[in-house]
Amino acid sequence: MSFEVLGTRMHREPSGHLRRELLCRCKCGDTRWRNAGNIHSGKSTQCKSCAVKTHGLSKTREYKAWYAMLHRCTNPNNRWYKRYGGRGINVCGEWLQFEQFLADMGPCPPGLTLERKDNDAGYSKDNCVWASRLQQMSNSSFNVKLTAFGKTQHVAEWCREYRLRHDTFAHRLKRGWSVEKALTTPVRSPHGKAV
Repeated sequence: MSFEVLGTRMHREPSGHLRRELLCRCKCGDTRWRNAGNIHSGKSTQCKSCAVKTHGLSKTREYKAWYAMLHRCTNPNNRWYKRYGGRGINVCGEWLQFEQFLADMGPCPPGLTLERKDNDAGYSKDNCVWASRLQQMSNSSFNVKLTAFGKTQHVAEWCREYRLRHDTFAHRLKRGWSVEKALTTPVRSPHGKAV
């Protein structure tokens, strides 16, 4: 951490919520009150001007992927924490620094996002790739494989092959349709015509 902690206080937000703040001095001399939770979780390690000077990449897809990864694994207030940090998915020590994450992963190709190869292991160089949304859906802990027409594949792959929306397919299965019927029955428009 680049901050030197000079003091602590409780700050009341406009909502009435009390929040602990730390008076922090960055290595560049910038001194201000900062959210203690962000400091302790590692979300804030330096002031914004130093972060920009350090790598100048805070607006890139790579930085946003790194930040989201770190946040969902370390911040209990993150909406996805329960599915990541809450079930033991962590970020390797080297990747707590963005520069090392970028050196290991390289630039993110267009249309791809950060994906873990093993959905039950943490984020590290050996377990992560840039992947398409379809690849991510196939690896999701919520995805299942279904067998139809003598073939077994993930729901996402069936929907893509039959050009069927995932929610339509799921609704049909919930109503008790067979997988084959759910895949091959034409979708009706609001006017009753098959589309």
